[in-house]
Amino acid sequence: FGCNMDGCLTHISLKKTNLQGTLPKEIGLLQHLQIIDISNNYIHGSMPESLGMLTEVRTFNMENNFFAGTIPFSMFNNLHNLEILNLDTNFLTGDLEG
Repeated sequence: FGCNMDGCLTHISLKKTNLQGTLPKEIGLLQHLQIIDISNNYIHGSMPESLGMLTEVRTFNMENNFFAGTIPFSMFNNLHNLEILNLDTNFLTGDLEG
């Protein structure tokens, strides 16, 4: 975990921690997040559209989990700072458009 000088959470790295369950929609309330790495866990369910509220995010690494369903394209409309997106090795359907 990492915070900025104002004490706001900016980094979450929980890779390979055997996390189980779903990603809560409340993650969208962490609006100062810049890096999310929850790779190599057992997280399942759909990707919450509230991820689209994370306008400062630069890196999403959610590879090697059990996310399923369609990729919520509307989520990406506000993610202008997104540089790295890794959704590999999940059960997602659909294509990402350029």
